[in-house]
Amino acid sequence: MSGSPSIVLTSRYYLDHFDEMIDHVLERNSEALELRHQQFVADFREMSLEARCLYVRIANRKGSIFPKQYLRYEEIPSLDEAADE
Repeated sequence: MSGSPSIVLTSRYYLDHFDEMIDHVLERNSEALELRHQQFVADFREMSLEARCLYVRIANRKGSIFPKQYLRYEEIPSLDEAADE
């Protein structure tokens, strides 16, 4: 497909997208959020960058158990610290 622009994703594209979704919900529907949802957003935004990355990575995976040996992400060099947080 010559002539079509190529899309280059950043290493944290998934976190950028998640943040955009949160902003979109807050801008348009913040009054509909329960206190627990507002607290989630506040808590999420207080987390370190690596912890937020890990949270979104896991939230986007299928399943409910994620052994650490299968969680390898270049952009999360301190996986243990991110998981502890």
